[in-house]
Amino acid sequence: EDLIRLRGSADAVALKLKHHDEALHVRRAPDEPEAKLVYDAIEQSRVEALGAQRYPGLALNVANAVELRLKTEGYGRSSCREEIPLAEALRVVARNVFLKTADTCPPATRHVGDLWQNSVIQKAGDSLQKMAACLSNQKEFTKHLRTFLHALDLSQAPMEDEQETAQSEQQSQGSGQE
Repeated sequence: EDLIRLRGSADAVALKLKHHDEALHVRRAPDEPEAKLVYDAIEQSRVEALGAQRYPGLALNVANAVELRLKTEGYGRSSCREEIPLAEALRVVARNVFLKTADTCPPATRHVGDLWQNSVIQKAGDSLQKMAACLSNQKEFTKHLRTFLHALDLSQAPMEDEQETAQSEQQSQGSGQE
């Protein structure tokens, strides 16, 4: 079990270093605490999906580590959605959509996905599909991720377009407001 955890963790860190822009991530993060947890978890799913698409061995290491974590926490035996932390559940749902693995993932991962998938797809499936289509573009991905968070009532507003944000910042500076 320790080796599975170590391999999965090492691969996840390597993927984050390769595919993640921390400054962009922080700049576009939501303010709401639960939304921030989900935002971070789904960003991790994005970088893991990018690596999994290219490196099958890495995909297996990360999938095994996720499965072990879900089993260890008892989420594979949960009888209802509320027993699973939202960020963990949405990370699994996003990963399954990004990698198209909902039907082939290990048992605990499948169980968590089964408990949450329909509800998430019903409320925010369009945003989830848009995220899946732009995994390699973090800037575009975070725009759809913020819309996803809003659709799930986790965040008050989706991410503004950067151009609109820049214009409003210039207007604030020009009028002396901060």
